[in-house]
Amino acid sequence: MPEIKFLEQENLIQICRDKRQEVDDGKCTEIKLPSGLIEIPSLFFSHCEKLEKITIPSSVITIDSHAFLRCKSLKEVIFESDSKLQHIRH
Repeated sequence: MPEIKFLEQENLIQICRDKRQEVDDGKCTEIKLPSGLIEIPSLFFSHCEKLEKITIPSSVITIDSHAFLRCKSLKEVIFESDSKLQHIRH
């Protein structure tokens, strides 16, 4: 699993992996990523075919290439106010 960078000593890696697993298992269609996350790694949510909506915290600076590749049901991406997003790589 790709590494997730974080600002504080929170266990953001496990939180995001757990959320990813919930989507993969078809248990949820919506994710609100935790505050403090600064990067969404390449391919991290790829093939989450049931994911419909994701909320990206203002702390995210980078969304790496193909982070949402083949998310066929994704219809809504919400960026929290005061977003620090600088890079969406492709």
